[in-house]
Amino acid sequence: MKIKKKKHPFAALFMAAAIIAAVPLGINSSLSEMREEAFDSYYYDQGGYAIYEGLEKRQAAASDLATLAKRYTDKEPSLEALADDLEYQVRCAEMAVFDGEETGFADTVRANQALDSSAQALADALEQVDLAEKDKKYPAQIIANMRSEQDKINRSSYNDKARAFNAELDAWYKPIAFQKPLAYFDQDGPVSAELAEAADTGVPSPPEAPQAPDYEDLMEQVEDFAEDTADRAGELAGGAAEWATDWADDLSDSIVDRVEQALGS
Repeated sequence: MKIKKKKHPFAALFMAAAIIAAVPLGINSSLSEMREEAFDSYYYDQGGYAIYEGLEKRQAAASDLATLAKRYTDKEPSLEALADDLEYQVRCAEMAVFDGEETGFADTVRANQALDSSAQALADALEQVDLAEKDKKYPAQIIANMRSEQDKINRSSYNDKARAFNAELDAWYKPIAFQKPLAYFDQDGPVSAELAEAADTGVPSPPEAPQAPDYEDLMEQVEDFAEDTADRAGELAGGAAEWATDWADDLSDSIVDRVEQALGS
């Protein structure tokens, strides 16, 4: 008895759906590994340098500068406000050192950058005060130490790994990725511009409210994205469906052949 071979469209569709569903999981698994490597470099990079330790050294130096200034507020009252501002920035930086999981170090970078303008403003003011001979060297020395530590942070391999992760995230994976981008600690970091206007005053300026996008432009972007996504999904689904159909047909043929052999015997 000859058994008629049948196609299995439902099996093909099931396999195609399973493959399509597996794509985002595979992409996010790969991105998670890259993100974890960047996090490891934050704590200890390829050269054995720990960014978080460098940040703590910068905070300690800034705190020493504020303490120095407090000793001269009787002679120059204007120092008190500048010292208070720097102490506030130090506290903010201390709280933001380990915020990577939540913000991808964006708050850490922003708080660290805010130290520079506040510390420089206070150091400049101290240069105009008649300091004791033993204290005259400290303002410039503290600023130099903070810059030296920042240079080490800038050269950390974390920044390279964060850029590699963000580049992968910003490819075509972003629409289906569950990961957040990572901030950079070097001078080209994405949050550096936010503090540029605060350089003269030493007080970070509040972020500007985002401008509402033009409705027509927004709709055009949405339509373009939908078309690109549909094209990619169609290509992937088409290839997956063809493979699944061939696989199902081969399985069906194999089962039929075995049944025929059993009946024939």
